[in-house]
Amino acid sequence: MRLRETRAVSLALALFWVVGLVGCDKSASKPSGEARPAAEAAKEPEPEPVGTDKLVARIQAFLEAWKERETAFINGYEKGFKDTLAAPGWFKKLSTRVYEERRFSLIFSDGRALRPNAQVLREAVEAVASHGLDSKPYDLEALGELFTNLDALREAYDTSVKPPESESEAKLWKTMESIRESLAIDPAAMAVKLEEAGLDDDDVPLVDLAEQRLDGVFAAKAKLNQGLVDADISLLQRWFRYAYDMRFSRRAHPFMADKSDGDGVTRTQEALFEAYTTMDFEKLEESLATLIPGHPEYPKMIEGLKFYLELAALEEPQVALERKAERLKRGSKGEHVEALQGRLIQEGYLEGEVDGQYGAGLETAVKLYQQTHQLKETGEMNRSTRSSMNKDYAARAEQVRLALRRHRESELHQGEQRFGDFPVHARVNIPAFETVFFRDGVEARRHKIVVGLNDVSMDERTGHKGYFNRTRMFSETIKTVVLNPTWRVTPRIKDELDLNLMEEPDFYEKNNYEVKTLDDGTEQVMQLPGPNNALGLVKFLFPNRFSIYMHDTPKKGKFNTHIRTGSHGCMRVHNALDLAKWMLTEVEAHTPERFDEILESRETYGIALKTKIPLTIDYNVVGVHESGRMMFYSDVYRYDRDLASGVTPYPPLKESWLEQAVLVE
Repeated sequence: MRLRETRAVSLALALFWVVGLVGCDKSASKPSGEARPAAEAAKEPEPEPVGTDKLVARIQAFLEAWKERETAFINGYEKGFKDTLAAPGWFKKLSTRVYEERRFSLIFSDGRALRPNAQVLREAVEAVASHGLDSKPYDLEALGELFTNLDALREAYDTSVKPPESESEAKLWKTMESIRESLAIDPAAMAVKLEEAGLDDDDVPLVDLAEQRLDGVFAAKAKLNQGLVDADISLLQRWFRYAYDMRFSRRAHPFMADKSDGDGVTRTQEALFEAYTTMDFEKLEESLATLIPGHPEYPKMIEGLKFYLELAALEEPQVALERKAERLKRGSKGEHVEALQGRLIQEGYLEGEVDGQYGAGLETAVKLYQQTHQLKETGEMNRSTRSSMNKDYAARAEQVRLALRRHRESELHQGEQRFGDFPVHARVNIPAFETVFFRDGVEARRHKIVVGLNDVSMDERTGHKGYFNRTRMFSETIKTVVLNPTWRVTPRIKDELDLNLMEEPDFYEKNNYEVKTLDDGTEQVMQLPGPNNALGLVKFLFPNRFSIYMHDTPKKGKFNTHIRTGSHGCMRVHNALDLAKWMLTEVEAHTPERFDEILESRETYGIALKTKIPLTIDYNVVGVHESGRMMFYSDVYRYDRDLASGVTPYPPLKESWLEQAVLVE
């Protein structure tokens, strides 16, 4: 493609002519001598007038050569642009596409200097380590050198276009400017302008000086242009890297992780370009914020990472608790209590001085520690509490770093149902055994849940052995609330239920099951509505390929435990009726009376939701406590352990129902 000349000149040349070439004057182009006596002057012959023919010809040649150099300069500018784009790199295709659509206009430069958005981007990429990202791909040292180099190139160019110090040179520049602007290169018209300015053939040497000066301007501008082009491309590619890292990278998902960042960039080419098209580079600071996860945990985790990195960098060693510390409780004294106090003071759970006394304050601090580490809150030391406290601070920092990555890779951020884009949003975090509902970005409800078992079982139909009961990770939309649900037993679970018939032949009748024989000869088992139904009094449907849903349960005891695994993959919800009532009466505006009426009827009743409620099921072993401290959960499915050991992503399984299952045989 070709740039229009006027636009290209503004980009490539920045209009040299208008810089500092006005406001100078002198009475004549040549110095005049002192006045001589009239008689002496009368005796001498009159000097022949000096013409302008030579000057006109010289200026005409000069301007024509300038025009040719300008055209070549513009073409060279575009070629240099393309040559720089041709350099290898992950974002080469994307960058080329961007600049071709922009007709090679710059994003971060005004043609002379970098715009404010360049500094905004620089500050953003310099902060990537705070997000737990590796800063090496951003080459921050080279980025700093780029800014410094541009300052020097711009200073050199500004020096080259300063007005000539000589009045005679300045007058010539001003006149040639007038001729060029009016396109009056006709010799006769040019001669008139030169005579009006008091210029003649004796001023031809001044054109030689102008030519030398122009050489310097072209050289300085060429270097500045190339520097600005290099900087613009470099900044755009860093922007693409930032967008990729913040929203599109997927390296930690147990089942769908990209093998490399290069593969990830290839996979997300169109998504990255679309992100570019929606970015307001005039308001880049606000636009960059849209690339960062909007979940309220994320900024608090950034602070958590900083906190544990600072602890890991302390010169004083981390306090380690000996085995005898496992027996400490209120009233204990001595050096082991001192060690415990030092450990909790170091991590910010306890204030005050180390006095070796296990009093009420220390007991409260131990309870808080246990609460934030998914431990039984006794206020007393035990084996699990000591083991947790002795975990290395650097290891805690790595847990938070991975938690930040899992947030960035979550469907809460990556998918079409992004957090903050809908009035109501739900998230399940499997290791936390919780589901949280947000309304207008603020937490509205929090419910304990029971998730799928982490046990190895055999599938009789396929002969596979593996972890089939784990709750899967995906994102869908809650569409229906079913009151007084029936339970259609899956073939795999029916195989387990059939085992009860050995001891209780009437097992199905006693537990309100209905058994039907289908046309193909197979048996279909369905549990009818009632208080003993395995789904309780309500279920929440979000159609998905795993046949997973949330539901009530008649068995409430599991909710009193810290590690809540117990289902075949679905999620049992604590206080499920309260959640259903909130959805239907506050979100959907149904009347409480109608809700109670349906429940009392014992009839199955499905209510389609008008409000779209996205639900994302995540796996993150770090959360945020109400105090702002990090919450550390059990790696219940061992996904983090397997990621660290290089086991994940797990090999994909062909059978759709087995997707996200981990086989052992």
